Amino acid sequence: MKKLSLLSAVLAAFALAARADVPPAEKILPGDTLIMGTVPDFNHSRAVSGQSPMMRLWQDPAMRPFADKFIRQLDTQIGGPLEQDLGTGISNYTALAQGQVTFAVVQNGWQGDTNSKPGWLFLVDTKDQSDRLKTDLADIKHKWNDAGKPLKTEKIRGVDFTVLMLSSNDIPAGLKQFVQKPKPSFGDTASAEDPGATSTPPPAPEPLYLGQSGALFIAGDSSAVIEKALAALAGDSVPVLADQPGFAADAPRFHNATAFSWINTKTLLDLAVKQLTVESERNADKPTPIPFRPEKVITGLGLTTLRSVALVSRADNEGSSFEIFLGAPESEREGILKILAGEAKDATPPAFVPADVVKFSRWRISGPKAWDTMEASLNSISPQLGAGLNFALASITASAQQKNPDFDIKRDLIGNFGDDFIAYQKAPRSQALADIAAPPSLFLISSPAPDKLLESMKDVMGMISRRGDPPSDRDFLGHKVYFIPMAPAPLANGQATGTRGLSLTTGGGYLALSMDSALLEEYLRSGDNPGKPLRETPGLADAMQKVIGNANSSFGYENQRETMRTIFAVLKQMGGPTSKPVTSASLLGMLQSKQFFRDWADVSLLPDYDSVAKYFSFDVSAVNVTPDGLSLKVFVPAPPVNK
Repeated sequence: MKKLSLLSAVLAAFALAARADVPPAEKILPGDTLIMGTVPDFNHSRAVSGQSPMMRLWQDPAMRPFADKFIRQLDTQIGGPLEQDLGTGISNYTALAQGQVTFAVVQNGWQGDTNSKPGWLFLVDTKDQSDRLKTDLADIKHKWNDAGKPLKTEKIRGVDFTVLMLSSNDIPAGLKQFVQKPKPSFGDTASAEDPGATSTPPPAPEPLYLGQSGALFIAGDSSAVIEKALAALAGDSVPVLADQPGFAADAPRFHNATAFSWINTKTLLDLAVKQLTVESERNADKPTPIPFRPEKVITGLGLTTLRSVALVSRADNEGSSFEIFLGAPESEREGILKILAGEAKDATPPAFVPADVVKFSRWRISGPKAWDTMEASLNSISPQLGAGLNFALASITASAQQKNPDFDIKRDLIGNFGDDFIAYQKAPRSQALADIAAPPSLFLISSPAPDKLLESMKDVMGMISRRGDPPSDRDFLGHKVYFIPMAPAPLANGQATGTRGLSLTTGGGYLALSMDSALLEEYLRSGDNPGKPLRETPGLADAMQKVIGNANSSFGYENQRETMRTIFAVLKQMGGPTSKPVTSASLLGMLQSKQFFRDWADVSLLPDYDSVAKYFSFDVSAVNVTPDGLSLKVFVPAPPVNK
């Protein structure tokens, strides 16, 4: 009995060892990883997404007609063909993901040229599904063998890997229509137009390694990269991502993340500059219409001071958050990163911003300093670009001096910009496309001399107006209001907006500009008769605490419940039976054709918006400035239906 107990204990120990937890991604990935993205716990992520507002919206009975048609099309066009090609359903593969799911691009000796390429790695922790993984890998091997396609078995650090040699012909038929663009087929024989023409030979097949180490599924295209990961798994002393200083500096941001990504921008940009410099020197004697060297764009914009980019997402009962962190030390920031940093000042909504705005943004940045930085960047990229900018400014100055001989655009316009830029927007006045394309919006620029800035802006905007009509003026509550006529703007359905015009005035230390005179007048009245302010919106103060840090330079707000109302209205109008085809230049440029509406997303089946508005809330965002970099944080509170 004692021997049996001892044997049971030994077997249990072996079982526990075989199912030991897979280390986190940064403890497995090689130290020369360039890009990585991971979901640390796919089961948790699956549960969270299942309770998210968007998933609950999708599952709402009111959405069923729309959702059912989309899913049927998905199954017909992709799911069914893929299942036939793979021999099993996609859900059978996704069910294997129980722990972390990670994808990475590894430098692997690549120097940015075409003589080599980086490797990639895909890792899935299947936990207690390891036996099923083993069966699925065997099935893939047998299916490949049965099809007569080339494969081999390679052992890497004691682990067997099936190596499939993939060509473009091996892409499942269900995916080819989406991942391959149609190309003219010339065949291997001469064409009638060009008897000597032959087809371009297809690219050589590339290896795909598939293997299993314990509960971890490993896929990649390089045995060297896979070997590094297996060495880390075995506990060998090898460089891993966690040891890289850039990643280690950002690692605290990834604590308790639902998903996160990290990019080694320092290495990537250095390689880009190196290779672009080589190309520029090689082609130095060739004529080019571009007045600058491509590598100068990267250095001139100050992007080489960007060490890393970290992206983090989290979700819980309170809501969803997202962060983009740009690792750019304060002492090294140049160009666009210096401009984005702005000024660490109050960026929350002022009291005059009304509660019924649907969008609000405030950016604390010194206008003159930002202009100087931008001008220096252009001159660094190319002296010709800087000269071109100065020529344009000189032309505007010369035109304005015909009315005001003392006018100087840098002094009177740019020099009078302050350090506070505010914009807010209200809901469209109707659901007609013309009103949706031009919702009531107001733009404010602080100034140490608002009246001087007004006169300068009025002269400049009057000159660049497409209609060329002279500005008119009127008095409103003691304020001089200028009106500059503008040409109608084209709409996505082929129509055009009616007569439009830009109204300008000053008030409260700001220059105010708007294409909606009624909103401009509302702003001027707010000093004497303020209504309910945006900052008293229920839940906004708590949400702001999720994104605002010790030194923030910008803040943004969007009432998603109202903006989604507009999107629903646009979709129904632009996907309706009498609407014109939607193009990439339309109001919703991501929708490519009317066929998309008819066959996939049949917007005629969308429910009345009010029946699903409960799934939408608002979002807030802020840029926080630290000595180590810039952090853009976004938070979306869970709507009441989700609490």
